[in-house]
Amino acid sequence: MKKSDLYYGTLLLCILSFSQQALSQTLTLTPSNYNGFNISCAGFADGSINMTITGGTPPYTIRWSNDRTSEDIIGLQAGYYSVEVDDSDPFTDFVYADITLTEPEPLNIIELVPYEYQNGYNVSQYGACNGSVTANVTGGVTPYTYIWQPGNQTIYNPTNLCGNENQISVTDNNGCIIASGIGLREPERDDWTMSGNYNSNPANFIGTIDNKDLIFKTNNVEAGRIKANGEFSIQRIMTDRIVSSDSLLGEIKFGDNTLIIQTLTNRIFGDPNGNVYKGTGIGSNTSAKGQHSFVTGYGSMTDINATSSIVLGNNLGTHSPNTFVIGSGFGNQATGKFINDLENSIFLGCNSNIPTMTITSSNGIGTSGTVGIGIIPNSLDNSNSYKLVVNGKLGATEAWVSIGNPWPDYVFDKNYELLNIEQLVEFIEKHKHLPGLPSSHEMENVDKMNLGDLQLKSLEKIEELYLYIFQLKNEIDSLKAEIARISN
Repeated sequence: MKKSDLYYGTLLLCILSFSQQALSQTLTLTPSNYNGFNISCAGFADGSINMTITGGTPPYTIRWSNDRTSEDIIGLQAGYYSVEVDDSDPFTDFVYADITLTEPEPLNIIELVPYEYQNGYNVSQYGACNGSVTANVTGGVTPYTYIWQPGNQTIYNPTNLCGNENQISVTDNNGCIIASGIGLREPERDDWTMSGNYNSNPANFIGTIDNKDLIFKTNNVEAGRIKANGEFSIQRIMTDRIVSSDSLLGEIKFGDNTLIIQTLTNRIFGDPNGNVYKGTGIGSNTSAKGQHSFVTGYGSMTDINATSSIVLGNNLGTHSPNTFVIGSGFGNQATGKFINDLENSIFLGCNSNIPTMTITSSNGIGTSGTVGIGIIPNSLDNSNSYKLVVNGKLGATEAWVSIGNPWPDYVFDKNYELLNIEQLVEFIEKHKHLPGLPSSHEMENVDKMNLGDLQLKSLEKIEELYLYIFQLKNEIDSLKAEIARISN
């Protein structure tokens, strides 16, 4: 054996002997303490663990089960925690320790039991404030403290609670808080106060129990009376909205099936049993004579025949039943009033003698009516035979026209009789228009045209034009062939 081998072997034995004599670190875990629990309230995260390390060779490597690496940890919930600590000596093993943090049972108000009097209420009489409640509380850490609101009472079973809602707040020895409420039933009040009443009982009343009138006085002068037969009379009604004066134009009348409020011609009429006003009119100079009619605005009217009609706007009117007129008339109400004479119709935008839009049911029969824009559909020009009549330009993103005649693809039928070019030229020179289409003279004598028929005729001429093109092509092809033959 070499001397060097003996030296290194002896050195290794010394190192092994020294490592066996090295001491590992010792761990002491001290948890937080809240009156015997490590967490103050159920579900809280206010626990902590203070770890003390003794022995070993610092610095230390720390690994907690919740991935923390500091010596002490805080903000913990209840549960199991473990830690591994390794010192800087490579010849010693890591040290392991664990601990379980505890928490109290959840603080809970399991029951609020109110006392009930013989009358079935929790308060003996209205406003008595003699109710009592026993609170049954579990969990948390005793002792508990109580606060009842309203009143700031600090016992668990107060005896002077008032009716309606009462709130209790319970705090345990760790400061955990829970709250709840209970409504105490109390009888309705049986008296009348000068400051107003609520929760009143219809059995309580102000009045008489004999066959006498109940009289209301101010300044010792009678202002109103409830008569023994149930009638109510009052000398005058005056508010900032309705004024009843002694003049005819200011009277207010209420009676069976009658309502007439007339304040300087801004009035509401309703007199179905009368001879003049049988509708309701709101506004100056309104005249609602049609039964069940309604008029609002200035100077508008429904006459006696305009039953179940509505007029909204100024200087408008209707003579016909079941009509609706809205807009504004023109000129003064005497000479310029717009009057509708079509029953079962709707007139909109009446700022001239022709409404912006008219919707009418022809003869009042179902869906046979028409709509007129800028024109009143009528029989003089036969415009009432159309569903929509427009006096002016009509704009649309898309329009559909019903086609009454066959689509002109019949032009391409082999048996179709097409005029030859000479016949077509002769017809045009003579009549100054295409065959089958109206002339300019004919169009001057009509005020309307059928777009569907005109479209079909125009397409027929276009398809005939293709036939002429095909004929010309055949002739051109024959000429090209003839020229090519001569050239060869």
